[in-house]
Amino acid sequence: MRYHATTIQTLPAPKKEQINQKLKELHPDRNVNLTNTFDYQTFSGLLKNNDIHVDLDEMLERFIAQAVCKEYCETLLKQKTL
Repeated sequence: MRYHATTIQTLPAPKKEQINQKLKELHPDRNVNLTNTFDYQTFSGLLKNNDIHVDLDEMLERFIAQAVCKEYCETLLKQKTL
């Protein structure tokens, strides 16, 4: 799969903490902490580097459905398909 250059956007701190909390709930044995700025490729790499083998698209879709990060997660999904 080929990724295209994307503009990294800033994730508001409360949303970043929600995502970090969800990741800790789902993978308590991993120490994954997102920064306020990341894109689809960075997020994917962070998960892989921490041996978290999930379908990132599916996880982002679930985050959207749970209102964890609707707008930002939708942006991340769009970055993948650009």
